[in-house]
Amino acid sequence: MATRFFAFAFMLFAAAFSLNAESLFQPYNLDFEDGYLKEMPNGWQTPQKLFKMGYQIGLSDSMKQNGRYSLHMKYVYKPADSTVDLVGSVFQSIKSNPYKGRKIKFSMAVYPILDIGATVKVWVNTRDVFDGMIKIVRSDKQKPKQRQWQRFEVEIDVDSSCETINYGFLLEGAGDLFVDDAKFTVLGDDSTQNDSPASLNPKSIPYLKSFAKLYGYLKYYYPSTEGRYANWDLISIAGLKLAESCKSNQDFIDKFSNFFYPVAPLYKISDKTNPALIDYKQPKEADGKTACIWLHKGTFSEVENEVQSSRIININESMRTSDGLALQAIDLNDFPSGNFKFTVKSKAKILSNGSFGDIYLRFESGTFQPIAVARLNQVITDSKWTTYTIEGSMPQNAKVLRIGISLYGEGSVWFDEMKMMISGSDGKFKDVSIKNPNFEDAQTNFVNGWMVPEMSTNAGYSVKQDKSTFSEGKASIIISNEDSPGIKHPDAGYIYTTSINNDLLLSFPACVYADSIQTYPKADSEFDYSKSGKNRYFLPNSLDKYTNMTVAIDAWFVLNQTHPFEISNEKSDAALEDALQLSAKSSGDDALNNVLNKLLAYYQDSQARAWKNTNSKRYAIPLLFEKINDKIYVTESSSELNIMPGTELIAIEGKPAVQYLSENFIPYISASNTDWAFTRALAEFRTGDYSSSINITVKDSSGISKNINLIRNIHVNELMPNRPPRTIELDSSIIYIDATRILDTEFKEGINHLMNYKTLVVDLRGISQMSEHFLGMFTEKPISPIQWNLNYYALPDKKMTTISNLAANIKTISRLKNLKVIFLTDNRTIGFSEAIASLVKFNSLGTIIGQTTNGNAGEIAAIRLPAGFNMSFTIVKGFTPDGILIHKKGIEPDIKVLPTLEAIQAGIDPIIFKAYEIGKSK
Repeated sequence: MATRFFAFAFMLFAAAFSLNAESLFQPYNLDFEDGYLKEMPNGWQTPQKLFKMGYQIGLSDSMKQNGRYSLHMKYVYKPADSTVDLVGSVFQSIKSNPYKGRKIKFSMAVYPILDIGATVKVWVNTRDVFDGMIKIVRSDKQKPKQRQWQRFEVEIDVDSSCETINYGFLLEGAGDLFVDDAKFTVLGDDSTQNDSPASLNPKSIPYLKSFAKLYGYLKYYYPSTEGRYANWDLISIAGLKLAESCKSNQDFIDKFSNFFYPVAPLYKISDKTNPALIDYKQPKEADGKTACIWLHKGTFSEVENEVQSSRIININESMRTSDGLALQAIDLNDFPSGNFKFTVKSKAKILSNGSFGDIYLRFESGTFQPIAVARLNQVITDSKWTTYTIEGSMPQNAKVLRIGISLYGEGSVWFDEMKMMISGSDGKFKDVSIKNPNFEDAQTNFVNGWMVPEMSTNAGYSVKQDKSTFSEGKASIIISNEDSPGIKHPDAGYIYTTSINNDLLLSFPACVYADSIQTYPKADSEFDYSKSGKNRYFLPNSLDKYTNMTVAIDAWFVLNQTHPFEISNEKSDAALEDALQLSAKSSGDDALNNVLNKLLAYYQDSQARAWKNTNSKRYAIPLLFEKINDKIYVTESSSELNIMPGTELIAIEGKPAVQYLSENFIPYISASNTDWAFTRALAEFRTGDYSSSINITVKDSSGISKNINLIRNIHVNELMPNRPPRTIELDSSIIYIDATRILDTEFKEGINHLMNYKTLVVDLRGISQMSEHFLGMFTEKPISPIQWNLNYYALPDKKMTTISNLAANIKTISRLKNLKVIFLTDNRTIGFSEAIASLVKFNSLGTIIGQTTNGNAGEIAAIRLPAGFNMSFTIVKGFTPDGILIHKKGIEPDIKVLPTLEAIQAGIDPIIFKAYEIGKSK
């Protein structure tokens, strides 16, 4: 058979990559204040090749327009060839949804010190869903003036087809360039359209709550083509105004019976005593092969990654998260670059449309360095044994051949009698040795010579030997998922019915018929956005009452439907009512942010928070604190303040400190335990706008009190808890590493050095930057893995939820098995650090010293809310290897060490001190 050949192809068994830049929800860090000196600022990107070309790019404090830092780009090396084009660029990429149909302006202050012929420009481009360029504008008409600050700017219209907006600056040629104070502005914004915040009429609240549910169900679970591209912010604003005017349930039914028709053409609201029936058969326009649902992975999300995505998908195609794949790598060093011929016998049992078997040959210059990929020109669906052939010319410099055999979708595929040949200079073919090409050699759980990626087993595929089915010999290999149900989903035309209050029902199709263009039935009218009382391109903002309510109900519905730590219906209902009342009378970013964080607090999720990207609260007073029992003490102080560690914080703004924090911060903090709530509160009360002040009263060790007015004039990261460097020798026999500040690659590079010590101290007090796989270095025994549960939602109210177990096996290498290993934990041990602590405890991989961990092991996801707000919370739940949910329980240390006033006063870290003692003991 003929061959499909793809140069530099990225097949399923290739390393994944994307042409799209890593997109943010909104502009972030435009003043370049977030980040570390001489490093890339947070939120900004640059092609890695620029560093290899000789560019230096990083934050600088030597030349700035305002604040602490600017961004400095410098070309270091002079090119030998003067014709070489030197273009260095730094940029940011954001999702376009809030800006479609608007004109935006991007500007930036620049300070050039340029060589002859060099120039600087700022630019913006818009790109579609396929990363194709729609428009690009550059500041070509503005000419840089040497050694002075000047502002460059560009404007661009954002089309409805735009998926992402990229913007930044570029240096053409050699020289130095400082940039600062970037601004991203939406033009034509009209604040006169705002409705002033005001308290709600109590009589309207039941109908507003009903609308919140109606809005959420149809926005996130009615998979219509019209709804996919609607302006839901304005729909919500119009609906909230209408719900506020309702006088009875019947009035609500009358007003909303057709309200959503243009975006959800087939839905009904009815009284529970007389439920409405929807007769939904396949429309004649539909093709019979397409039926669509919303499938949400993790939560409702505009972004797509390993733990979160929201897609409208066809239930007649496979919904599995990957192929079922078996791989083998073959050394090609002894073979010339001639022609190749690959053959294999295969047959398939296909159970769903779009499912098939396939074969890939990937040629590499080195491990995972693809040169080219070849595959069949047709897929495998035949139920009879058939010989399949791939042939072609060997790519030059191919050192490794990676064979991949796979099943995509539902069913089974068998392979047998595999053979690979390569021709020499004489034109004769020579066999290439394939391990176990007839699949006769196998053990209980694997076929020798063949590797199965975890992504395949996690997707429900099994790869094993089959002695009952073969072409020749005694066995074949079978890739199958017939025993695995995959992702659960409703059938075509399925009508979902649910309550939106005690007396009203909502019914709608959760799986709609469609063709390749449109879902059916098709709406014959567009939504009248003027019902909102706003211009269609009104920019939602926190000074508008109905924007704030929209943000609140959107956040509530997301949490109610997808937060894995469930709360009772009564609490959820109270949270919605609370959010509606508070958001309606809130005014400004801070007030609305408090509403969102109070909503999150219902879930007791220590990793949850809400924020706005433009929030300027990145400055802090120059003090750090810790709560011990019922008192708060200073632990760190800047050198300018005459406040010693151990000084007690008595009052804040004239109120007892604990009372002040309890009233002003604790209600807005989501936490799995009280200690963490106060840890967060102590961190947050320090922060605020630049140069804002706060009054505190402190008492020193001699009992003398004094009142101090402190200015927030340092960056939040400028004063950090006293902790050793990332890696340091505590003693000739003891070495310390901080897992919250080093990466897997750094640990791997330092393994030989670690062998020089008898004791390794691993700090887990924070969020680990290392994965759990480094634990395999400390033992030769199998490690029972932690269990990670990720939910897929195909119906509302978690009625049809698929739980995917993301457990990853840890390979035991045991190179450091002779080390005594000590792990440090406290209440800041959260997320991945807590998972590592759980593995250590369960598998007896070391001694845990410190305090009980936070009780919140899991992976988080971030979502965008209207008006520039964001929310993050846990979406992947962590369970101990024996299946116990870690949430709110935490991991107990083997040796408990509590903080003491004496240790604070002495400047001692008692947990590290105890680890040192244990490390020195025999």
